[in-house]
Amino acid sequence: MHNKDDLNSGSFRTLIKKCIDFFENTMTGDERVFVNFKKWLISVFNPPYQLSLSDKTLDKKSGLTIYVFKQYGGHDYIKITYADILNNYGILSAINPIHLMDIHLNEYLIKQETEKCYVIENLRNNKYKISNQKVREIYSGEHICTNIDMFANVSHSDICKIAYQSGFIKGRKFSHEIKAIIQENKKITQEVLLSKASKNSNVINLATHRS
Repeated sequence: MHNKDDLNSGSFRTLIKKCIDFFENTMTGDERVFVNFKKWLISVFNPPYQLSLSDKTLDKKSGLTIYVFKQYGGHDYIKITYADILNNYGILSAINPIHLMDIHLNEYLIKQETEKCYVIENLRNNKYKISNQKVREIYSGEHICTNIDMFANVSHSDICKIAYQSGFIKGRKFSHEIKAIIQENKKITQEVLLSKASKNSNVINLATHRS
């Protein structure tokens, strides 16, 4: 019987290699069976992916996710970031693809959450303070509605509220302007009518005086 350390020791690996060499030199018949057996032994004692994802933690100082991997055949753990994985082909190729997919998905969700924007305060004059995890900015409702693509990460409900408020304010402004124009037109019309009435009165007075 061999314990886990014996299986991972150099002497045991040498023994396995000698067994493979012996079978390779003496075995006859169906070579495909031996090749499959050889591949199975190699996969058991020397797997292609040496790093297995064990855990992940958040580094509060940097805000980055730290991925903890256990190295095959030992008790050592390595802690690396997503950037470390992407920038090192040796590390990238040593990680099981299933674990890589989990890491990529986790980083995608983190990025989505980081880029998400929230309306944290409604200010006067239809202005809004919008924030994500990096910056805070103040925008007018009209600017938001005009440049809607810039605010794709703001929730649809907040955008609808801003659009409704902006449309209401703009509609009320147009209403006041229309009323002012109507009042102005009424005033002009009254002045024109009074002017015409005055001229007509002068003509009548002149005709009466002549008669």
